[in-house]
Amino acid sequence: MSKVITSAVKRFPGTVTLVYPFTYPVYTAWKNAVKQFEPGTRIGTVSLDDDMVQIAIQGICACIEKWDIEEIKGEAPRGTVTPETFPASPRISSARLISWLMSEINKVIAEEDETDPLA
Repeated sequence: MSKVITSAVKRFPGTVTLVYPFTYPVYTAWKNAVKQFEPGTRIGTVSLDDDMVQIAIQGICACIEKWDIEEIKGEAPRGTVTPETFPASPRISSARLISWLMSEINKVIAEEDETDPLA
């Protein structure tokens, strides 16, 4: 089963389908990306730093099964967007998209971690 989330970014309307539940490779790709940030890094600051964006996009793309965002539907099967095709412009809207995706992925992980009796 997948989890569909609706974009909160005006410039990029549509939906994104997250891999759900996360598999080990997806979870590991996300955690490996996030652990490269300094402790206490805020999501909003990631989306404004080009080096951190490159790291974050690796983790974001690993978590997404399908893109249904009108402006950035990928050419690959199932509307996949890769780090190489992720939009860098318009810059502010791209930063908002990155922030929104990171926030949504973190929410899903937090919900899962909190409901896991072994956590």
